[in-house]
Amino acid sequence: MFARRKRYGMHSMMYKLFPSIVEKANVSINQKEFDTLKSFNRMIKSYGNYISQDKYVLNHSELVGFKKRLTNVVQKYHDKVYKPKHPVEIYITQSWINLTRPGEYHHEHKHPNSYLSGVFYIDVSDGDGICLIDDRYFVIRIDSEEYDENNGSEWTIPVSNNDVVVFRSDLAHKVHTTSTGNNRVSLAFNTFFRGYVGDDETSSGLHL
Repeated sequence: MFARRKRYGMHSMMYKLFPSIVEKANVSINQKEFDTLKSFNRMIKSYGNYISQDKYVLNHSELVGFKKRLTNVVQKYHDKVYKPKHPVEIYITQSWINLTRPGEYHHEHKHPNSYLSGVFYIDVSDGDGICLIDDRYFVIRIDSEEYDENNGSEWTIPVSNNDVVVFRSDLAHKVHTTSTGNNRVSLAFNTFFRGYVGDDETSSGLHL
């Protein structure tokens, strides 16, 4: 007689490793701040749309409180995602207005010399969004029958007025050609940080 072999069912686990975390939040804005943001009308031509000549929009005195609220969103993102061992203070560096008129687009790009970046939506239409792109090189690309954020190389996050989207500055993104009859106005900004990173014992300590 042979002993009956115990049969085991297949057990499977899937892990999402090294994700690119993108956060969308809503930030309040008062009428004076809104009017100030809409007043930046000296624009220069970019690749598919226009950007403000002023690259330090949030440094204007009328926007001090608004800048603090945006900084707070990015700080909370950083603390939640990276859980820093040492305190790190996020601060906004450059900031500028994007104007995309009907039929225009915002080219695919990244934000160099920045740690985390954000886009605040001042005046957008229903169905608008920001397209995030996985631009890593893949030897083989598989066409998916069911496209989702796990297998897709692009993913569009819908946005509304007063939304802010925060992401790593090395994450490629773009805006598709606008199909509405309205101008699309947003505020983009970059950040860096102050604090201590690394470890003295491993000769990687850095005070910023």
